[in-house]
Amino acid sequence: MGRQIEETENSIGQQSKSKISLSTQLEDTKLLADAEARDRAALLAKFKALTSEYESIKLLIEEESDKKNDNIRALSKAQSELQLWKSKYEVEALGKIDELEGARSKIGSCAMEAEETIDALSTKVSATEKINHRIEAELEELSMEYERTHAAAVITRKKGNQL
Repeated sequence: MGRQIEETENSIGQQSKSKISLSTQLEDTKLLADAEARDRAALLAKFKALTSEYESIKLLIEEESDKKNDNIRALSKAQSELQLWKSKYEVEALGKIDELEGARSKIGSCAMEAEETIDALSTKVSATEKINHRIEAELEELSMEYERTHAAAVITRKKGNQL
């Protein structure tokens, strides 16, 4: 009988140790789940911020593209005016040479300004597209990180629930 009591006490001691160990593991798992939930929320906030930044850059690209198209139209108009003046020069050359030379240089400077503006806008659009591609890559990376974190959180919760 003394032996049975001793075995029962040993069994109770071992069960107490197991209970303490399991309680510690449960607390650790809860802390890990809370940390992963915070990480998930932070990633979601970053994702939303990058999405917003992406949309604003997309609008900027559209605006720059519209400006570029306007400048191309202005260039086309300037070139057509140049052709008009050239034909007038050939027909009415006598007496209007000085007048036409002035108009020609004016149109040429307008065309150069328009081309410079187009070049500048093309550079801006290119830089903006690079930023856009970088943000898309970061957005994709954050999405994948979010999915991994979410999956880890689900697994951790399942383990916590099983305990």
